[in-house]
Amino acid sequence: MQFSSSKTEVRPDKLLNVMWTSYYSQRLWHWGLILIYYFFIIFIKLFINTFGPSVRFFIIYFTATLFHFSFTPFSTPPANSSVRTKTLTKTEKANIFIPQYTSELITGMLLSDGSLYFVGKSARFNIEQKHKDFVFDIWNELNSLGIVGKSPTPAVGVLNIYGKLTRVTTYRFTTFTLPYFTNLHLQWYKPNLIPDVRVKYIKTLPRNISELITARSLAFWLAGDGTFEKGRGRITLCTDNFSEDEVIQLSSILSNNFNISSSLRSITSKFNKIYFRLVIPTSQLSKVQNLVKPFMPKAMLYRIGLES
Repeated sequence: MQFSSSKTEVRPDKLLNVMWTSYYSQRLWHWGLILIYYFFIIFIKLFINTFGPSVRFFIIYFTATLFHFSFTPFSTPPANSSVRTKTLTKTEKANIFIPQYTSELITGMLLSDGSLYFVGKSARFNIEQKHKDFVFDIWNELNSLGIVGKSPTPAVGVLNIYGKLTRVTTYRFTTFTLPYFTNLHLQWYKPNLIPDVRVKYIKTLPRNISELITARSLAFWLAGDGTFEKGRGRITLCTDNFSEDEVIQLSSILSNNFNISSSLRSITSKFNKIYFRLVIPTSQLSKVQNLVKPFMPKAMLYRIGLES
């Protein structure tokens, strides 16, 4: 997960820092490399014997590398490039009702891997996660309300994880723009006061966050950003993208709402940035498991030390 000092609103095609610009340019580049490769084959056959051994080795190595990349499939288009299967009218959007249990899911995901971003003057909800079954579970619930289009799409990209570029495959989908999500954006985001062309809004905790975090919200929060440390029998919530004060506030909410004790753990990156995480100790493990198991997607039970 790419870290920033606070969760930011970035359009889905920017979230992974994908190395290519578009699916179609990938295909042009792909076939262009193949064409260049065949020109090199002709070149080698005609002229390679006129060069010395070291030059011949370089040419063979270069063309072999070119051959590898020319046939490496760039076949996965970004999810947001796909054509949606349906749209909603303004009247339909105004009549959409989001039930409480779905609001709890959305809260949990906004605390972890969910985001809201504007398309014009309205906002939509975005999910991006590497766990396919988990993403489809969320999509199925939102689809039952008629607020999503095409099913989740895989996208291969590169994440900058604490300074190390890592190739990952994630599954992503977005909802339609809705007044509901526009209102949520006002609660969860604030303008970015630090000059940054790419990031206009920064995610922050809503004022009523203590009222929003229920057992089901906690289940999806853990499913999205929880890590079970088997050796120590504890759960760590990767709240890296929230400020220290916000993480302290979240710890207090766990205590007040569910009587779950937790502590802060600071981590310093190679760039000397300090992140803060919530650690739920072994003594609280069974309490957490009993509380959230009924609401947590089965594929993600391992996040709290249980088998699916």
